[in-house]
Amino acid sequence: MKKSVLIVGIALILLLNVSLIIADNNTTITSPSSSATVVNDSKSQIDDAYDCLKDKIEDRGCNEISLEEKIFSVLSTGKCKSELSSASSSSNCWPSNGCTVKATAQAILALDKTGSSITSAKNWLISQNGTPEDLAWYLQIDSTNETTCRISYDGAGHSTTIKGDKRFTSGAGSCLSLEVGRDWWLKISSSCVNKKFEISCDGDFSTSLIFKKSDSSVFYISENTNSAPSEGTTSEKVDSLCFKQGGYCSYEGSLWATLVLKHLKEDVSSYLPYLVTMAEDNEQFIPESFLYALTGYPEFRSDLLQKQKNNKYWEETNGRKFYDTAVALLPLSYESPQEKLNTQAWLFEVQGKDGCWDGGNILSNAFILYSIWPRVVQGAPTSEDCEDSGKYCMLSIDCALGNVLPGYRCVGTSSVCCSVPKVLQSCTEQLGEICNSAENCAGGSILQASGLLSGQTCCGNGGYCQEPVAQSACALQYGTCESISCASGEEEDTTLSCGESGMVCCFEKKKSSGWLWWIIILLVLIILVVLAIIFREKLRPTWMRIKSKFSKGGASSNKPSSGQMATRPSPPMFGRGTMPQRRIFPSTGMRGPTPVRKPQEQPHDELNDVLKKLKEMGRDK
Repeated sequence: MKKSVLIVGIALILLLNVSLIIADNNTTITSPSSSATVVNDSKSQIDDAYDCLKDKIEDRGCNEISLEEKIFSVLSTGKCKSELSSASSSSNCWPSNGCTVKATAQAILALDKTGSSITSAKNWLISQNGTPEDLAWYLQIDSTNETTCRISYDGAGHSTTIKGDKRFTSGAGSCLSLEVGRDWWLKISSSCVNKKFEISCDGDFSTSLIFKKSDSSVFYISENTNSAPSEGTTSEKVDSLCFKQGGYCSYEGSLWATLVLKHLKEDVSSYLPYLVTMAEDNEQFIPESFLYALTGYPEFRSDLLQKQKNNKYWEETNGRKFYDTAVALLPLSYESPQEKLNTQAWLFEVQGKDGCWDGGNILSNAFILYSIWPRVVQGAPTSEDCEDSGKYCMLSIDCALGNVLPGYRCVGTSSVCCSVPKVLQSCTEQLGEICNSAENCAGGSILQASGLLSGQTCCGNGGYCQEPVAQSACALQYGTCESISCASGEEEDTTLSCGESGMVCCFEKKKSSGWLWWIIILLVLIILVVLAIIFREKLRPTWMRIKSKFSKGGASSNKPSSGQMATRPSPPMFGRGTMPQRRIFPSTGMRGPTPVRKPQEQPHDELNDVLKKLKEMGRDK
């Protein structure tokens, strides 16, 4: 018996040690303050990400993933190309059961990267354009002196005079009218936006078009200005398009379609007025990313970088931080602003042990890799790499001093191969302030500039240099500070401060582990066993009472009190509403008839043997 007790004791000790080890391991994994596992270097982490993505695609199969997942799988890895082609409607548009502008544009981008024919699809896409209804257009005529001008359209000429204060004295026919309070310009009637206007004045003059959203007070001036001497002629014509879906302009579809047409070397200037004026109403699509890729204007780049949250990611729609981050960094393939470097560092921190992000979501991982770490995919055209050939990849607008070289490959969606390097202005020329390595750019954005020394940055667009602000306790533990409350999928940590009033510290919710419950149950059982051994003397009377009940027969305890009747559960219904009559049985216990007991015979089983040995041990004491 002593030997058995010793064995049980050793087993309990080993069991306790194992439990503590498992508990300790589990705590390490689920601690909200622990940072992500750091792999040896960034290159290995990128390789792991590509390997994980390929595994996820193979596990689910190209036929089973969504259309958008197919598209970005092709863009990032080259996989699912044939399945993407098969998902079209006669190779013209996507998806086959209801073509959309956005899906077709993205599919064209993917298939073009692999060298597939996209001519018919591109023609379908262009055929979906139309004139936006909610833009207002104005004709501006400028002259240093009072000038009389003749404006011709529809075969007729109309005269008007521009006074010295730049105001018009009258309209010019049915297409050009004066708007109250805005008589510096002639408003173009919505029915005349596609007409060509010929302008001639008796003094030197210039003409341009002004546009705005119909219900907005913000005006935009067209980048094209035409000038002519006295009695000369200029012409102006509204050229404004969008891509329509169901009869209406689709803003997100127009963003993607315009970007893809730009990638295919098509003229996209007519789509810019609509995209620019409607940007403020469509912030969830991060229009600044597309507009910077399309125009190269530093204002769009600055606005884009300022939208980064917590120096980590972009998230204009709750729950889409990985997708939105990929959208934001799409035009920065060959640029490395600090905001992009911050995002890369954050991605390495939150990367899963399997190499994936966002729980292995195929779309998120494929888009992140294509946008931030793009690679040449299998089946891509065998054109020579631009940078390997000593040329330069950049946005087409940055190649103004050189020549765009066809036949060379750049991995970026909006990049071209240029014959000369990008020419950067100095920080001073861009009205920026040079910050040293110990300072941050506050209130503006970091600009690319020439003449900077190691560690220096150019802070522009109204920004200024300041000493770095100490990180909050929440940020130091890799938390996110949010206003008012945490987003869905996050939980608040009240022990960590954000350093600002009204801000709360949030962490992504950890998936509960089934091990934890088993560990708790196991520890409770161990504690009960240990307590039973320690207090066995006090528990002996209880054991004896239990033994007594078993030895005298437990069936008698099931007898009902006087007058008590027990009923069996109702039988199931048979047929459609035929309920057998409920029968009442004498109480014999709900599990069956009372067992027959042999008189003068004690039950003999393993439990009684154990209790008997315990009793003998008590006597020995």
